[in-house]
Amino acid sequence: MKLRNVKVIFLKEMLETLRDKRTLMVMILGPVLVYPVLILAFSQMQSIQETRLRERPTTVYLLERRSWPKLKKALAEEPALRVVETTESRLKNENDVLVKFDSRRAKEENREIPSVVLTYRQTNVHAEKGKERVLAALEKYARKVASEKVELSKGERYVYPLIIEENNLSSPSERLRSVLAMTLPMILVLMTIAGAMYPAIDTTAGEKERGTIETILASGKFLSVFLICIATGLLNLVAMSLTFVHVLGGVSESIVRVSSVALVLVSLVPLAVLFSALMMAVSTYARTFREAQNYVTPIYLLCLIPAMMSVQRGFELNDFLCLVPVINMSLFFREVMEGSYIARHILLVFASTSVYASLALRAAVKLFRDENALFSLEKPFALFVRRRVLRAKPNPSLGEAVFACMLVFILFYYVSPGFQGVSIGGRSFVWGTMLSEWLLILLPVLLFARYLKVDFRNTFSFRKFSPVHVFAVLLMFVGSFFLLLELAVLQKHFIPAPVEFSEKLTAGLKRADFWLAVMAIAVSPAICEEIMFRGFVLAGFGKFSRWPRILINGILFGLYHLLLFRMLPTAFLGVVIAFLVVYSGSIFPGMLFHLTNNFVGLAVIYFSTESAAFFKEIGLGENAADWFEGKVHLPWFLLVASAAVLFAGAALTWRFRPREKRSSAGETADSTPGQVSNEEEIQQR
Repeated sequence: MKLRNVKVIFLKEMLETLRDKRTLMVMILGPVLVYPVLILAFSQMQSIQETRLRERPTTVYLLERRSWPKLKKALAEEPALRVVETTESRLKNENDVLVKFDSRRAKEENREIPSVVLTYRQTNVHAEKGKERVLAALEKYARKVASEKVELSKGERYVYPLIIEENNLSSPSERLRSVLAMTLPMILVLMTIAGAMYPAIDTTAGEKERGTIETILASGKFLSVFLICIATGLLNLVAMSLTFVHVLGGVSESIVRVSSVALVLVSLVPLAVLFSALMMAVSTYARTFREAQNYVTPIYLLCLIPAMMSVQRGFELNDFLCLVPVINMSLFFREVMEGSYIARHILLVFASTSVYASLALRAAVKLFRDENALFSLEKPFALFVRRRVLRAKPNPSLGEAVFACMLVFILFYYVSPGFQGVSIGGRSFVWGTMLSEWLLILLPVLLFARYLKVDFRNTFSFRKFSPVHVFAVLLMFVGSFFLLLELAVLQKHFIPAPVEFSEKLTAGLKRADFWLAVMAIAVSPAICEEIMFRGFVLAGFGKFSRWPRILINGILFGLYHLLLFRMLPTAFLGVVIAFLVVYSGSIFPGMLFHLTNNFVGLAVIYFSTESAAFFKEIGLGENAADWFEGKVHLPWFLLVASAAVLFAGAALTWRFRPREKRSSAGETADSTPGQVSNEEEIQQR
């Protein structure tokens, strides 16, 4: 082939690729966005895991064949160890450690040396952590004894003051089973996703590219994708079962239980429905097979972290994690393979996954009924259009709102550490936070809105509001304040916050001036984050009805803060503020609520002792100091009263919401952010 022909073909293919602007955007923004999310999620999972293990004390059963009081005292002084004396030489609980004291006579010296035998089960992560704690305490004791020894004379040599032996109760087959039970569930989940990926792409974007797609056959298309997905999962399940039999069959009995295989198979059904519907919904937006591949690949990568939960030792399935999609299945499959599943977990996992699957299926069906999405009739993404050809419009589109979220996240992740410094400390942290809010959140959103020629008043809800809404804001804040504290306690019970993070954040804030911290932590987020989330993003989701917009906005607000251990309270806060903005018709009540919430939280950190004394003095509780640290649950009467006050504020906001306006077609249109009547839109154009 001539070199000229190769050059022509090369330039043609590259030009077609670069002209595919939506694909190019996914290719560039996808890795830049997905990898930070994966790294942040994985690092926080590791911190949460270490915190969970650190906060759980170890019970040490002490069996003394020979009394060594100093050594016993060294174990008892460790705060993470709870020493219980026993006369039995067997391990009572797999999470605990058995320590046996004895003595041996040293050959080098005519004296006795303490002999310590540690009995534990290596396949249990809590027992292994307990063994490490006991060894650390013994090492501390040995150093103390060594430091108290007199200086050795010439010719003498130092003898280690302890003899330590480890007795691991886990057999080689049990250790191998534990490794397989951690890795195979992740593979099963990922392969199930992969089984739905390419059939979903082919039945949507592939047929769209070939011109053979039929909207009336949506149910048949989904069933075909679902069957291929469940078949992939079933084949992987069979292969894994045979792997267990082949690898462990010669060294262990009852390797694969029929009941366990049946449970996994039944659980694969809602999981396959979820992934099939999700992949079809995402692929529907694509115009070509190649574009759909670029769309679903980030989704596949984002499912990687939840699927990897089974590999993380220390993460156990609980009632909260049973409700988290993908994570619940990954941990549940591990429980089944280990043979230690609970009936309550089976019901919660199956029910929650079925709910998510039905919601995903409903979304996929809705998209198949939308001709704009199905046949790519929507206008090109405005970012790649010259501004002079853009027409003024009242609100941004859904794609533009999503792009703004992606852009701000990327800027915040890559640039804000340069503002705040590597470590959290004093004035640098406060100034860096303030610069990040104004330069990395507010400025890009305002510039993007100006580029799109959107109506600022309608997009950002710069409208007047009723004075009654100020009183409603105060009511909703008082009601939500204690509910947020309780949500923090609940989430900490399942996903504890790393101690180092809380300590560094508190110390960094207290080293800065209080009013400077108020500007950075209270005022700046109240303006910048509200203009972005309750302004631009909320207006971009105007095609949805009110409550879906409120809930989606709150969830995005929780995800944006990138703290898994604070996601539930932050999402709840975002839902409350979005409700205020939607039903008041103005962004200013949301700003006031955000400002008040952050200011009070900051004041509690700075004046924690005074705050606890104040709440104790007015009779709200003796454990007010522990409330703020998320250590104890709030009293039920206070939670009931808070919920009632929050409901009263919400009812007041709803009662004095802006009145409905008549459109030119005679239909009613609510004067809420992101929604304008046809007559108003014509006037703005």
